Amino acid sequence: MAVLHIPPFEIAGVTHPGRRRRRRPNEDHILLPPRDLNPNIPPLIAIADGMGGHQGGALAGHIVVETLQRCYYDEQPTTPSWETLLERCILKAHQNILQQAEQLDLPEMGSTVVAALLLPGKAVVANVGDSRAYLRTQEGLRQISRDHSVVARMVERGEITPLEALRHPHRHRLTQALSARRSTVQPYIVRVDLNPGDLLLLCSDGLWEVVPFSILEDILGHYPLSWAIYRLVELANRFQGPDNISVILARYRPPQQPAWSLDEDETVP
Repeated sequence: MAVLHIPPFEIAGVTHPGRRRRRRPNEDHILLPPRDLNPNIPPLIAIADGMGGHQGGALAGHIVVETLQRCYYDEQPTTPSWETLLERCILKAHQNILQQAEQLDLPEMGSTVVAALLLPGKAVVANVGDSRAYLRTQEGLRQISRDHSVVARMVERGEITPLEALRHPHRHRLTQALSARRSTVQPYIVRVDLNPGDLLLLCSDGLWEVVPFSILEDILGHYPLSWAIYRLVELANRFQGPDNISVILARYRPPQQPAWSLDEDETVP
């Protein structure tokens, strides 16, 4: 699996329909930076997990990543901050979904989104819905996005544990999404510091719902980038791949290589 080298980042991404949905359209879409990206423009990465039936979900995910790409490269010079730019692009994607849903009579269509702008020593991360962002550092793995879901609220209130949330009957009910049924959304946005060797993971629920947190942490801490992304998708499918699976990894690797981060090959056989 090829790794994009866009200094000071190494990036890899893949989307897979999942074992149980392999004969149906993949409603997940990923956005990776172009190989010839202008070095003065920070890379943008994103995952959209479409919802609302095969036609509506696949279209919604496509609209999200296409809008983000177009909005980011067209409007970047005019925005006061990276956070404002990312929010503006996500809200534009929501408006485009509203318009398409009305024109095509697809009232159930919608999508989650998680996106990150990769800056030297920092990442600006935004999400709507339950597609997630994690950060793997020397200290371990932690989630840096915020789930917009019924069970996430219950966990925050102490009503259930994170483990119980994974099995709760309402675990797929979202409180926010880029949906034709929602007139407004409010993305969760956070800026995190990156140290050499730190690894950012973006993923849809097709990964984090089925692969245990401890295994995610272990793989991201001990495998080269290209092998880690291959292994994550393989494990999600080993757990029967009940949903589409999307994964993007981005390692911060400035010129001086830290001792704890692994050297890695370009591809996995």
